[in-house]
Amino acid sequence: MSDWSHLEDFRVVRLNAVLSQMSQYERDRFREHHLHPFEVEANTPPTIIPRISDCDAIFVVSTALPEGVIESLSRCRVISRLGTGTDKIDVAAATRKGILVTNVPTFCVEEQADHTMALL
Repeated sequence: MSDWSHLEDFRVVRLNAVLSQMSQYERDRFREHHLHPFEVEANTPPTIIPRISDCDAIFVVSTALPEGVIESLSRCRVISRLGTGTDKIDVAAATRKGILVTNVPTFCVEEQADHTMALL
């Protein structure tokens, strides 16, 4: 296993911490890489900005990250959308700041198909 101890000062924020709580699997992966995410439940720019402005990485489920929020990030390197799509993230603003935006395009594919069939 690689030595990940250099990430101990890497500040990770996990948004939607109450609404979409971290699974044990997610917690184990963070711990395995010496990451200790700061769990935040905030949904408006005035409540989000003070909690994330100095983070290195953001993991987000559903909170919108508009340009004003992204502009407040002083050292963020990655925003990871824990689901499909990036429509609530201002990708253009993130790109201008050199922030990588990722998502999980295969999230809930079977569930979406089942739901579609149920609606027919």
